[in-house]
Amino acid sequence: MKRKMKRLGFTNLDICVTRHIFIDKQRVLKTVDHANVYKQKPIPVRLLNTVSELGLMDLFLQQVRDMDQEFYSEWKNYVHARRSKNED
Repeated sequence: MKRKMKRLGFTNLDICVTRHIFIDKQRVLKTVDHANVYKQKPIPVRLLNTVSELGLMDLFLQQVRDMDQEFYSEWKNYVHARRSKNED
């Protein structure tokens, strides 16, 4: 999904999980968020915050790792830095 968004020229790859991600009856993941999609935002902060609040960060990052090593490295570094900052 993120690769497709990049290919389409979206520069803001951050989306809100509860309002912009849908799964249809065929279990196909779809995103809907046409506002602010061309603003530069390399890390999907809202998405990662929501996943963290749900207690699913480790599982989510495992899935990202399996699908895309580049995103995994970037997002893992962000999550690690955020966790370190919160522990201080």
